[in-house]
Amino acid sequence: MAAGWLVAAVATAAVAVAGVDAIGAGLLGGSGHNPVLSSADVDRLLAEEPAGRPDATPAPAVSAGSPTARPAGIRSLTTPGGVVHASCAGGAVTLASWSPAPGYRADDPEPGPADRARIKFKKGKTELRVVVTCTGDEPVAEVIPDDD
Repeated sequence: MAAGWLVAAVATAAVAVAGVDAIGAGLLGGSGHNPVLSSADVDRLLAEEPAGRPDATPAPAVSAGSPTARPAGIRSLTTPGGVVHASCAGGAVTLASWSPAPGYRADDPEPGPADRARIKFKKGKTELRVVVTCTGDEPVAEVIPDDD
């Protein structure tokens, strides 16, 4: 009985290995095909024009001078309580986003668009009110200690 079980186990293993080998060959393009590209092949493929491939979309340009690209017109204004990202259009200011400094949290945002946009950065009992206005088309931040 043990010999019969051993023969069945070996036969099952052989069939499984053959099946996996056949499936793997089909997935990798058949026998004799090397799916690994050489560096020359990679360089050649990267140099091809994306226009030849209808599904290719060119990557957006990123300014080399900034670590993260921001939409045109948005300026980063750094304050002791955090960074405010704002833009001006038609004399109105808009806060696009904000990032509190470590230990601070953002509170009571009034993002605009308006003549003035505001946000508070709080840390313990310290509250800094950031008021952003436009000077021409440039956002300008004023930091006011909040006495509330």
